[in-house]
Amino acid sequence: MMTKIVFRKKDHELFLMFWKKFEKKIDKLKNVVIENTDEEILLTYETQQGKGRAVENLIKFWLADSMVIYFKEKYIKSNLSVPQIKDLPLSLMVRALSIFDKATDVDCVFSQLKNMKKINVYSLYVFRFAEIRSRWQDICDLFIKNWGTLADSGVFMELMKYLLCVTESQEKEVNLYLENEILFITDKSKINLTEPIVVENDKDCVSAIFELISIAPQIIKVRFNKKLKPVLVGFLDNLFATKVSYCT
Repeated sequence: MMTKIVFRKKDHELFLMFWKKFEKKIDKLKNVVIENTDEEILLTYETQQGKGRAVENLIKFWLADSMVIYFKEKYIKSNLSVPQIKDLPLSLMVRALSIFDKATDVDCVFSQLKNMKKINVYSLYVFRFAEIRSRWQDICDLFIKNWGTLADSGVFMELMKYLLCVTESQEKEVNLYLENEILFITDKSKINLTEPIVVENDKDCVSAIFELISIAPQIIKVRFNKKLKPVLVGFLDNLFATKVSYCT
């Protein structure tokens, strides 16, 4: 089965998010081609008949998962108009909300993708996501309605911890290694789960937490001296609490 997926060039972050998953099965595919035009990124691949169906379904599921996270985050970011909380970037809450309770949305999108041979990602979002966007708007409305309570940094932090606690885990265990100001997030076999992250300043540390929120690990093992990155360690202790252990 030949499949073509079309991404807008301006949604390159979505393409990269999906590609990190897609490349896990690239050895099971044939005729994988990426084309770049001025406005689009086109990915074409072919799966084998019969046994290839399971691989095709997994790829479509990964695409559905990536689309939901990417577009949900953008939607919430655009529609959640609340002030910044002291000591906790609102962007982290947006990321946590984007992966929280996503299963229903992912299943809905996957059911539409399952038998499609040509997928225009943005067109699908515009014309087929109306009901899903309505659910996302409900999240924004509820958040804004209760902002008087949530504006308290302690309450905000507890909500973040709750979201991270109940979010379905993508990895049982992750390990954090630090080498020359570069953070590596790996599985227990030391295989990188993300691109290496430069952590020279506070903003870089937030980027690292972004990745950990997306992975939603059950266990985080810090394998460097926590005195080297107090800001990063502070985020880990405050947000992931009992999931974190220090192995040095």
